[in-house]
Amino acid sequence: MEGIGTENHPQGEKWEVWREYLDLLAAHQGKRTRFRVRFFPWSFCWEEPGLAKSPWKVIDPAGPRYNLYEFNPRFWELARRICAYAAEKGLFVEFVLFDRCSLERWQPGERWFRHPWNAACGGPIQAPNGKGHFYTLAEPDNLYLFSEPFSDDWPWAKQSQWFQQRYVKQAIDTVGSFASVYWEIVNEMEGFNDLRVRWVQHWIDFLHAHAPPRPISFSGLNAFRGDRAFYTLPGLDIVQCHGDSKRGPHDAMTHLTALREYGKPVMLDEAFWHGRRPENWQRPSREQQKIERWSFWQALVAGGHTTAVCWQPFEERPIHDWLKVFAEFVDQTDFARLEPHDDLLVALPAGVHAHAAAQPGREYVVYCTVDEPFTGGPLTLALKAGTYVLRGVEPTTGRELRRERLTVTNDEPIAVKLPAFGEDVAVHLRVETETGNSE
Repeated sequence: MEGIGTENHPQGEKWEVWREYLDLLAAHQGKRTRFRVRFFPWSFCWEEPGLAKSPWKVIDPAGPRYNLYEFNPRFWELARRICAYAAEKGLFVEFVLFDRCSLERWQPGERWFRHPWNAACGGPIQAPNGKGHFYTLAEPDNLYLFSEPFSDDWPWAKQSQWFQQRYVKQAIDTVGSFASVYWEIVNEMEGFNDLRVRWVQHWIDFLHAHAPPRPISFSGLNAFRGDRAFYTLPGLDIVQCHGDSKRGPHDAMTHLTALREYGKPVMLDEAFWHGRRPENWQRPSREQQKIERWSFWQALVAGGHTTAVCWQPFEERPIHDWLKVFAEFVDQTDFARLEPHDDLLVALPAGVHAHAAAQPGREYVVYCTVDEPFTGGPLTLALKAGTYVLRGVEPTTGRELRRERLTVTNDEPIAVKLPAFGEDVAVHLRVETETGNSE
């Protein structure tokens, strides 16, 4: 599932800090349920590029000005070490190749004002912002432009394409050999016109031509509108989107189910705290931490995946222990075959919100949340006939609140007794085998 790492952190240039963070993540994942680190190389567009944050050589940090002809060996060595160690620890790395946010003209001193493609910073694009221009490819079918000698006489669009290809090839050559690394082409694409779709297709084709076979992703902001143009592209392997849910914390992930229509894994990034944003991103309230925990369980039963909230410190937080419980629970399910099945929820106790996933007749997972402590009561489910082992797990501790053997004699709805719980509970039913164990 999802962990998040970002170098947008005061200590993000130090390998020792990354190693400690990766050790922390590895200690909290399961045997089959793994963390993903989302490696984001564009933080330097928001802050001083430092010694290792920029993929390119920095000529003048104050300007800033970059030399796009020369890579920064400190950055790439750090990237290589992170990816190598992550592979050793069984962690996945999603390498974010490009970032739309950095192309925006924001307040002076950040984003496009610090972007290496900006002519003021030494790049080829003379424009008030990079949106549109950055996606303009002079030769979109040319997947080998980077191998040609660069010419100052080229038009700006060809120069830009050459620098982009050379950068992506550098990423492939540095970390592409690690089987745990896969690619996100761009973070938070804001539009879906032909120019942008063709640009994304170019990078799918480029990665297929030059990189070992790995999943390829893309994230946008219009999952239920124009981003269909991206999700249906041949070679795009993951349906990935960003944005807060407008449905409230009890139902925050239900919209992920609809995105399964593409037949691909579904990922929601940067869900934040579902409309309840904190004053201090790095120090969320107890309520926000609870909503963050809920989102993982809700994503599981909705048939998708989500992430821990980004921009938090490289240190242990409650979510890590909660995700350890989550990973151990998911490891005991046949999660790849679970499908969303809220239709199996016939009746809920007052005050209880619930969502379900199932392999009907074999396995069921029901996740329940409440605003106030629940004292226990009946949950009516539509189960297939059979004998099941039922257990109720407390997501904050992993403690079993209830375990029993349940026999369903026909396909009529049956009332299952929910244990008392404070904020949430996960109920797992699995068909019993002839030996008396659950399958």
